[in-house]
Amino acid sequence: MYIVGTSGHIDHGKTSLIRALTGIDCDRLPEEKEREMTIDIGFASMDYPKFGTVSIVDVPGHERFIRNMVAGAWGVDIALLVIALDDGWMLQTEDHFRVLQLLNIERIIVVINKADLGDEEMISIVTDDVNEKLAGTRYEGSDIIAVSARTGQGVAGLKELVLENLKKLARAAETEKPYMYVDRVFSPRGVGTVITGTLKNGIFRDNDNVTVLPALKEVKIKKIESHYRELQEGVPSQRTALNLGGIAMEEMHRGNIICRSNFFTATRDVIAVAKLLGDKKRVKNNTHIELLTGTDSITGKLILLNENDTLQGETLVRIRFDEKNFFYPGQPFVLANPGGYRIIGGGRIVIPAFDPPVHRKGLRSVASGMEIQSREDFVALNVAVNGWMMKDRIHAFLPASRRAVEKIITDLEQSGSIITRNDYVIWKNWYSEAKESVKRAVTSLLGPNMKEISDRSGVAMEICAMLMKEIQKEEVLLEKD
Repeated sequence: MYIVGTSGHIDHGKTSLIRALTGIDCDRLPEEKEREMTIDIGFASMDYPKFGTVSIVDVPGHERFIRNMVAGAWGVDIALLVIALDDGWMLQTEDHFRVLQLLNIERIIVVINKADLGDEEMISIVTDDVNEKLAGTRYEGSDIIAVSARTGQGVAGLKELVLENLKKLARAAETEKPYMYVDRVFSPRGVGTVITGTLKNGIFRDNDNVTVLPALKEVKIKKIESHYRELQEGVPSQRTALNLGGIAMEEMHRGNIICRSNFFTATRDVIAVAKLLGDKKRVKNNTHIELLTGTDSITGKLILLNENDTLQGETLVRIRFDEKNFFYPGQPFVLANPGGYRIIGGGRIVIPAFDPPVHRKGLRSVASGMEIQSREDFVALNVAVNGWMMKDRIHAFLPASRRAVEKIITDLEQSGSIITRNDYVIWKNWYSEAKESVKRAVTSLLGPNMKEISDRSGVAMEICAMLMKEIQKEEVLLEKD
């Protein structure tokens, strides 16, 4: 299953385009009908013979509802960037385009809507402008099509173009760690609590026990549906409704997370790689921000690791939140001004739980020389900052399968970045320093026990015990119980 989402400036015809494609009106709220403006995310679907059902998410275009736009775009596989022919590329078009890049949406199709309001020359002018905007981005060379949602011109061609792009998508990940950000909560009479969202990373099944975050409450899946069809299981990249037992509707909110194997880290302090967009080239230390991720919005402060940082290009930053939240390494996010009106940047979480007294020294030693792009980089940075980690801990805080984590560790060891000893993964440079510290501790004390060696060297007891076995092979030591 795959998700197609709209994006674009207000009044460029996103909702009417979905209506032309599917016959479904996504504006469900009375306020939306009254104001003729999309306020919240809406949902529809298209069926392709021999391919299956494709979910469609409609998002608001107005800047006041950018939080809802990000909530709708989260989990989208293909985005339809809708641009009205008579307006062209507008301010909110740019903001939405930035969001698609920050959330790493795999593919986009640019839809020039309201083609009935102009001629071929006008369409050509707007197309050229769009190609200039896409140049140099990951979406350079994306398909562009002119349509009219009002007259139906080009709609059939767009539907086929969506299918062509769907067939080019990477297969949805199935890592046995399914999770879902909640975007709607309701309680039909006689049914109980129902939540909806886009399922990622694995499969939910009837009667599965799942955890609700941040409440850390275990509940049971009583029933699964997708587009009003009952299912035995929900699959990755699918709009999914879950009927949950053991929790009241009032306990659930947009932004909550449903997961079976909880790989999220509870924290108020993270290290992230971030980039400011547009003309926002400088930022003051302790700037108040709003972080948008999944369907949640979280307030906090952006703290520069170096006061000379300008956030030109991607830079490591610290973000301290007002309340505890849940994150994983590699999790994409969007940064907005407080209130969520304007996009100022975005990035990815790299260290989901930052403890300054413990991690600051290690972070300074590696931050300037390490590229942070892949899952291998996320693992390497976390090991480097901690000095060492257990293999089980690395598996527990990543959304990857155990097999994938083992490969990451193997690749890092082969590259010379880490050393593995049984269940320990150790940063190579830290290993050498720790070994020398233990040696100094042993020679500076008379008959020390392991706790005294650990206290004097500053190396954890379990690592001390392991290093002492290696030191004994190299040095003359007398051991007495």
